[in-house]
Parts: sequence; C-alpha cells; structure tokens
Amino acid sequence: MAAIAIVVGVPGVGKTTVISKAVEMLGDLGYNAEIINYGDVMLKKAVELGLVENRDEMRKLPVTKQLYLQRVAAEWISKRSEEVDLILLDTHLFIRTPRGRWPGISENNIPYLKGVVQLVLIEADPNDISKRRMRDKSRIRSDYGSVAEIEADQFYNRYMSTSISIRYGCPVYILKNEEGRVDEAVEELVKVLERVIMDSRVE
Repeated sequence: MAAIAIVVGVPGVGKTTVISKAVEMLGDLGYNAEIINYGDVMLKKAVELGLVENRDEMRKLPVTKQLYLQRVAAEWISKRSEEVDLILLDTHLFIRTPRGRWPGISENNIPYLKGVVQLVLIEADPNDISKRRMRDKSRIRSDYGSVAEIEADQFYNRYMSTSISIRYGCPVYILKNEEGRVDEAVEELVKVLERVIMDSRVE
C-alpha cells in the first residue's frame, strides 16, 4: 500500500534538517523512503506557467492559482508514492497571504493525495525559531513576524492538524526539535516512521 507521511512545521523549525537525517537513517535500516517538498513540485508547475520566478513569490499568488497548483502537485506525488516504501511530504499547513492564513492542506488537495497515513507536526521554541530564521540567508523571511506571531502560528498548526486528523482518520505525532538536540528528534521520528511503513504493509 502506498504510504505518505505529511510532515509540517512553521518556517525555521528545522523540519528539512530533521527529515533529511531521518531518511538517511531509514535507508540504513533497509527502507526506501523519499522526501518530496510540496512547494518544490508546485513551484515547478508555477514556473512552467510563467506565474512566478521563486518560491517566496508563490505565497502572493491569487488563491485560485494556488489551488490549481496544489491539485496538480498532489496528483504527481500520489503516483510517486506507489514506487517507494514511504513518501515524506515536506510542506506547510498554511501559507501567509495578503488575505490571511491560507491552508496548504485541505479538501482541495488531500483527496488527490492517496495514501496519506500519518501527520507529523514538528515544533520548537519560538525564540529558537526566530534565531534560526535570522541565520538563514537563503530565504526572504522578513515578513514572517515576531516571536509572538511564531507562537501563534504554531498554535494554528495544532488546530489544523486536529481538523485534518478528525476528517481523514490519520494520527498526528507532535515532535519537538529542541535546540542542540536534533539527533534525538531524528531518532524519535524514525521510530514513528518505521511503524507507518510496517502498518501500511499489513494494510
């Protein structure tokens, strides 16, 4: 059975680092796991259509355009999940837009993401997240807000995770990525993902 674990967290939480290390560890254990960044797939389509030049610009696209890009990306990801043991879908539960928080995972795309069996929410101390964002010169993140707004965004992620779990029956695992303890977070995540893989094989 195809298996997709949606891994989410606010920008700067260290999500990409944690899941990259987790996939390496899963490979050492003999599993074929692959990371797919939802935004990268959407960006590829958006660039092809001449809508944007970089990923940060996608947050400012009209909602109708983003909805279309979400569905196209979801169909591609779903097909890819049939070829591996597990897809770790690196994404965000919401995107900040001029109209407010806009869901990255919703009724618009989950029906196209066949095989979703797990949701992992990565969190960290808001102060640590703020510092990580300041250190990251590769992204334009000046509009992501204060420490208080980071805390609010993490609470919003919890609300959305709960809604998705209730609607689609998938478990939610909250993983703490504390400063200086990334290896512990990776090991904890791998244990969860091993269970996901084994359960999907039984089903």
